Amino acid sequence: MVVNIINKLQDLGFSANESRVYAALLEENPVTAYELGKRSGVPSSKIYEVLCRLLEKEMVFELVEANRKRYIPENPDRFITKYSGRVKQDLDELKSGFDQLELKPNVCYIISCNSRDELMQRAESLITSAGSTLLISGWAQELNQFQNHFVELVERGVRTAIVHYGKSVLSGVQCFEHPVEDILYREKGGRGFVIVADSKEAISATVFEDGTVEAAWSSNSGFVSMADDYIRHDIYILKVVRHFGEAMNDMFGDNYRLLRNIFADEVIK
Repeated sequence: MVVNIINKLQDLGFSANESRVYAALLEENPVTAYELGKRSGVPSSKIYEVLCRLLEKEMVFELVEANRKRYIPENPDRFITKYSGRVKQDLDELKSGFDQLELKPNVCYIISCNSRDELMQRAESLITSAGSTLLISGWAQELNQFQNHFVELVERGVRTAIVHYGKSVLSGVQCFEHPVEDILYREKGGRGFVIVADSKEAISATVFEDGTVEAAWSSNSGFVSMADDYIRHDIYILKVVRHFGEAMNDMFGDNYRLLRNIFADEVIK
């Protein structure tokens, strides 16, 4: 837990030594600078410099008793409240500054995502930011963790449609179950995952059997249009299959084998 606290403090911009000293003070206080250096692992040659910075940031307070200085930490709850307030103020001022700039038109790059964690973070950002429409194509391994977000979107009036490869357990959203998921998995060697938010931003990804990921995110209009058309046309086909599946099976064979052969226009005679 202490290691996690130290890491998170560094994520917020505190130095490694500042983070170690504050975490050590939380565990035992009040203590002298010498004792604090030993507990935190910060060299005695640097402990006073670190304490001086923490005093300026009001993360640490100094007690003077009989000409002896000892140190106590700021209460963690008060620290979080004060820090949150400062960050919000800084962000508000930053936004005001951005608004006053004459920004050049945004160049729409296509950005790679090279890990599943990064992919899921991007996916969550797109899903939660959708304002009018959300189209998704994916498998349970990726989709199920966003169930609560899907429900919230529907409650906000965001029109949501999902192509689900496999048996869906999602509730409260319009789902179209894809009937040939095993065949598609073998063909691609992994799970496809495509998201389009408001027809303005998209992610297209494949999560492979070995856990590796190939993915791209962009607001490039051509990229978004391609992803949007991909999901929409899948839904068109799935709606046709839902209502005319038996006839299509008789015409194209099991799993619509002949339909999926795009290089010939064949039917069962």
